[in-house]
Amino acid sequence: MARKTMKYAGGFFSIMLLLVALPMLANADTNQMDIYEMTLLGTPTYWNLGGVYTSPYNFTLTDPEDGTSMGYLALACDDYTTEVYFGESWYADLNTLSDVKNDSPQPQKFQGTETTDGPMISVYFPDERITEPYSPYVAYRAAGFLVQDILDTYYPHQDAHDTNINSYAVWQIFDSSAYKGWNGTGLMTDNNSAIDPSTGKSYASEIDAQMAWAFSQATSGATLNHSLDIFTPCSLTDPTCANPNTGVAQEFLGMGLSADGSGVPEASVAAFLAFDVFMIGAGFLMMRKRIFRNVGKQR
Repeated sequence: MARKTMKYAGGFFSIMLLLVALPMLANADTNQMDIYEMTLLGTPTYWNLGGVYTSPYNFTLTDPEDGTSMGYLALACDDYTTEVYFGESWYADLNTLSDVKNDSPQPQKFQGTETTDGPMISVYFPDERITEPYSPYVAYRAAGFLVQDILDTYYPHQDAHDTNINSYAVWQIFDSSAYKGWNGTGLMTDNNSAIDPSTGKSYASEIDAQMAWAFSQATSGATLNHSLDIFTPCSLTDPTCANPNTGVAQEFLGMGLSADGSGVPEASVAAFLAFDVFMIGAGFLMMRKRIFRNVGKQR
């Protein structure tokens, strides 16, 4: 997530959800790691809620073996607390939902706590104020339905409200305090969840409702339209990803990239380059993706 530092940039950036075909991402051998260097370019919309920018975020992928660019893509974030910076690069291991097993160790970042029933992720529903245990597979599958909705809503429908709430719902699955917003206060008023002025409902109830929907999908026969891709950070300096699941960067989720590249709509490279030029002019390489010390009020 990214702390809000400037006004919402408007509809121009709504065309920035990009993906150049990624045929090399397919790998028939599920035991072999697919490792890529990821570079965070920024957020195409500047949609924000609770003091932070919400998904999606724009990236480039590079093959660390030969430096070949694998293209541009948009991903959603599932990690509320780890810090990264716009312009920062790191290595990531690409896995899919099918790689998330109900035993340990696992390739993804959030692995849960070991129980007699195997590893479980404790998911806190902020409006009902209850905690429910889910296997990592079910938790990531639920996140997948939300990510799918984020990308479908962002492109081409341009619904900032739904994208913001779904972004927080993803974060809340893996972080019990995400619903409070930035620094535990961004979405709170007098220790209670603030009211969304566009709906008259509390933000906690809206986040809670999307989580409940996602888990109902995840535990039913519902199917994702594309495979869920999980970009788990490794080391900033180790292109072999010998030490995955470290806290060096955030984990990001995408749709359909490991299969055939069809999961995310393509757009023109010229439009993406226009985004680059603007952001460099705005000094985005100096921007910290999560924490800023000189942030004013949201507006």
